[in-house]
Amino acid sequence: MEINVVKLKSYGAHCKILYVEDDEIIRQQTHDFLSRFFPSITLAEDGQEGLEKFEQDDFDLVISDINMPRMNGIEMIEKILAIKEEQVVLVTSAYNDSENLMALINLNVSQFVLKPFNNKQFLISLYKIVESLVSQKELATQTKLSQAIINMMPIGVLYLEQFKTKMCNQAFLKMVDFETIETLNIEMPVISIMFQQLDHTLSADTNEAFIQAIEKSSEAERIVCIETDKGVKEYQVNTFKVDEGHIVTFDDVTALQESLNEDLHTKLPMRRNILEYIQIQSNMHTRMHYVFVTIHNFENVLHWYGKNDALEVETEAGQLLRRIHDELNTNGFLGYFAQNQFLFVLSQDNAHEPIIDAIKECDFMHNAILADRHLKTDVDFHLSFRVKPLTLLSMNNSHATEISLMNEFESLRL
Repeated sequence: MEINVVKLKSYGAHCKILYVEDDEIIRQQTHDFLSRFFPSITLAEDGQEGLEKFEQDDFDLVISDINMPRMNGIEMIEKILAIKEEQVVLVTSAYNDSENLMALINLNVSQFVLKPFNNKQFLISLYKIVESLVSQKELATQTKLSQAIINMMPIGVLYLEQFKTKMCNQAFLKMVDFETIETLNIEMPVISIMFQQLDHTLSADTNEAFIQAIEKSSEAERIVCIETDKGVKEYQVNTFKVDEGHIVTFDDVTALQESLNEDLHTKLPMRRNILEYIQIQSNMHTRMHYVFVTIHNFENVLHWYGKNDALEVETEAGQLLRRIHDELNTNGFLGYFAQNQFLFVLSQDNAHEPIIDAIKECDFMHNAILADRHLKTDVDFHLSFRVKPLTLLSMNNSHATEISLMNEFESLRL
């Protein structure tokens, strides 16, 4: 094998060597030879001194003799590997050291150079070692750089290799509420388990099935949901095939989805959001508690004054109910189910009473406007709320839940 001396010197400039040899002449001669290629060489006279110097610094390569006073090479190497398991070691040994060589092989030391040194063979061994070390350093640097880059990305990024999590960024860990990827792999080896199983979201029993579900779905269908302390978060999911693995990205589209599913005039979540919230809560509670709310005389306003006035009435109603929801801090959900239909979804039965009491005390400012524009008819235009509290058994089927809620609103209207 021919050695590229220029490349060896380039490699050697990045390597720190600890050389342990008890024979002073050999130690000095070898040092002079190595220093032509490696500018950073630390010398030690025996295993004890070698161990002490190893503990004080970080070395890329340890070169050591075996038979030395105070502490022999095998004992020193054993202690070094206990400190740094991945430490690279090159052992110099005589022809008659077969017993010691077996002990070293048992320590997973596989790099040996026989004494007396053949300089070319010695260089070939060093060249192979430092070339591998530099490649590992470059790979580690690239990996750190790649990790730093993806950590700067605001979207969650996950890399699956053979459908097992190999890398992820801080945004993804924060998204799924884990501190480290090691903890994630132990507690959640199947990624999709962390997502809510809803009618409109992706679901799968394995990572492979999850990737397949993404690939088979349209862009609009690539949605997953995670319940957090601040509510349900929705993420747009995409995947890219890379060699033997897949990169999966998670883009937070909660605000976008809320804007698309928010009623324009009341600024409240619409029916889909209500049903989604109920479905999530149904996984944790056997019963759901509701307060159904409609506006008394709304139909009269719509019929006599038209759509614009009716929308203004609903807007005011939404503001009144939102204030009640926020002030009482019920940890529930308030939504706009349909025209003149507002719904509180609660986790506790005893949250009914404060909401109902607050609603009964509401006064519509729009009553003054209607009074000024009142036609000389016998029609009642005074606005107030109709309220109906109800507890229903939880249902996993969103369609069945929707029908049940529609029936309850209809009974309130009659």
